[in-house]
Amino acid sequence: MRIAHILDGLVVNVSMGDLETSHANPGEILMDAGDAGPGWTWTAEGGFGAPVAPEPPAPVARARLISRFAFRNRLTLEERVTAETAAATSPLIRVLLDDLAVAEYVDLDIPILATMLGGFEAQGILGVGRATEILAAEIQPHERPTGVA
Repeated sequence: MRIAHILDGLVVNVSMGDLETSHANPGEILMDAGDAGPGWTWTAEGGFGAPVAPEPPAPVARARLISRFAFRNRLTLEERVTAETAAATSPLIRVLLDDLAVAEYVDLDIPILATMLGGFEAQGILGVGRATEILAAEIQPHERPTGVA
């Protein structure tokens, strides 16, 4: 017979034997286990209860990271040329482009990037609505930077 060793309402072990000759550790109750196993619960009123599977952890939002090259390719050739031309006379645009050039990857969700692209729209470097298109486009597998989770 399978014997359940129950401690504080939880099956902590199952052994083979009979109830008359089996030894209980201090605080344990011995019962015919039936199908129960370690991890099952037991109450005098309800008998054995199968373990309840824990709730799966909430999915972790994957960072919206793309490589610098992928980000540059989200801009058209004309937009890239216009930005570089504007950078020749605008230190602000030059600094923003330089910041992108030295970044390990581009995080599409950082506020400064939305501000930068909004400024590019305001200055005519990007057409109206392009900032949203660039930031909201679904990330393709080939756009993900290597070595970043």
